[in-house]
Amino acid sequence: MMRSNLNRDMLLSRLAQILWGTTYIVTTEWLPTAYSLFIVMMRALTIGVLLCLALRQWPSEDWWRRSAVLGLLNMGVFFAGRLLNMEKS
Repeated sequence: MMRSNLNRDMLLSRLAQILWGTTYIVTTEWLPTAYSLFIVMMRALTIGVLLCLALRQWPSEDWWRRSAVLGLLNMGVFFAGRLLNMEKS
Protein backbone atom coordinates (compact mmCIF):
# COMPACT_ATOMS: atom_id res chain seq x y z
CA MET A 1 0.00 0.00 0.00
CA MET A 2 2.81 2.39 0.89
CA ARG A 3 4.55 1.74 -2.43
CA SER A 4 1.32 2.43 -4.34
CA ASN A 5 0.89 5.81 -2.63
CA LEU A 6 4.50 6.72 -3.38
CA ASN A 7 4.09 5.89 -7.08
CA ARG A 8 0.85 7.86 -7.25
CA ASP A 9 2.45 10.87 -5.54
CA MET A 10 5.43 10.76 -7.88
CA LEU A 11 3.14 10.58 -10.91
CA LEU A 12 1.05 13.51 -9.67
CA SER A 13 4.12 15.64 -9.01
CA ARG A 14 5.43 14.95 -12.52
CA LEU A 15 2.03 15.76 -13.99
CA ALA A 16 1.97 19.07 -12.09
CA GLN A 17 5.36 20.02 -13.56
CA ILE A 18 4.21 19.18 -17.07
CA LEU A 19 1.02 21.19 -16.70
CA TRP A 20 2.92 24.12 -15.20
CA GLY A 21 5.31 24.07 -18.16
CA THR A 22 2.41 24.51 -20.56
CA THR A 23 1.95 28.04 -19.21
CA TYR A 24 5.41 28.98 -20.42
CA ILE A 25 4.98 27.37 -23.83
CA VAL A 26 1.55 28.89 -24.42
CA THR A 27 2.68 32.33 -23.25
CA THR A 28 5.88 32.47 -25.29
CA GLU A 29 4.76 30.71 -28.47
CA TRP A 30 1.04 31.20 -29.04
CA LEU A 31 -0.16 34.37 -27.30
CA PRO A 32 0.16 37.90 -28.60
CA THR A 33 2.53 39.87 -26.38
CA ALA A 34 0.18 42.85 -26.04
CA TYR A 35 -2.36 40.91 -23.95
CA SER A 36 -0.24 38.22 -22.32
CA LEU A 37 -0.84 39.24 -18.68
CA PHE A 38 -4.61 39.42 -19.20
CA ILE A 39 -4.70 36.04 -20.94
CA VAL A 40 -2.62 34.32 -18.25
CA MET A 41 -4.91 35.83 -15.60
CA MET A 42 -7.92 34.44 -17.43
CA ARG A 43 -6.30 30.99 -17.60
CA ALA A 44 -5.73 30.99 -13.83
CA LEU A 45 -9.23 32.28 -13.09
CA THR A 46 -10.85 29.72 -15.38
CA ILE A 47 -9.13 26.74 -13.77
CA GLY A 48 -10.04 28.04 -10.31
CA VAL A 49 -13.71 28.32 -11.20
CA LEU A 50 -13.67 24.89 -12.85
CA LEU A 51 -12.16 23.36 -9.72
CA CYS A 52 -14.86 24.96 -7.55
CA LEU A 53 -17.54 23.63 -9.88
CA ALA A 54 -16.00 20.16 -9.92
CA LEU A 55 -15.85 20.05 -6.12
CA ARG A 56 -19.43 21.40 -5.94
CA GLN A 57 -18.70 23.70 -3.06
CA TRP A 58 -17.43 27.25 -2.70
CA PRO A 59 -14.78 28.24 -0.18
CA SER A 60 -15.91 29.63 3.15
CA GLU A 61 -15.97 33.39 3.70
CA ASP A 62 -12.64 33.23 5.51
CA TRP A 63 -11.03 31.52 2.54
CA TRP A 64 -12.34 34.13 0.08
CA ARG A 65 -10.18 36.77 1.78
CA ARG A 66 -7.16 34.49 1.91
CA SER A 67 -7.63 33.51 -1.71
CA ALA A 68 -7.90 37.15 -2.75
CA VAL A 69 -4.61 38.01 -1.04
CA LEU A 70 -2.82 34.95 -2.41
CA GLY A 71 -4.26 35.50 -5.88
CA LEU A 72 -3.19 39.14 -5.89
CA LEU A 73 0.32 38.23 -4.82
CA ASN A 74 0.53 35.36 -7.31
CA MET A 75 -0.90 37.25 -10.28
CA GLY A 76 0.46 40.68 -9.42
CA VAL A 77 3.97 39.72 -8.45
CA PHE A 78 4.89 36.27 -9.66
CA PHE A 79 3.07 36.02 -13.00
CA ALA A 80 3.72 39.64 -13.92
CA GLY A 81 7.44 39.30 -13.22
CA ARG A 82 7.64 36.03 -15.08
CA LEU A 83 5.82 37.42 -18.10
CA LEU A 84 7.96 40.54 -18.22
CA ASN A 85 11.04 38.35 -18.08
CA MET A 86 9.76 36.10 -20.89
CA GLU A 87 8.90 39.09 -23.08
CA LYS A 88 12.42 40.49 -22.71
CA SER A 89 14.05 37.26 -23.94
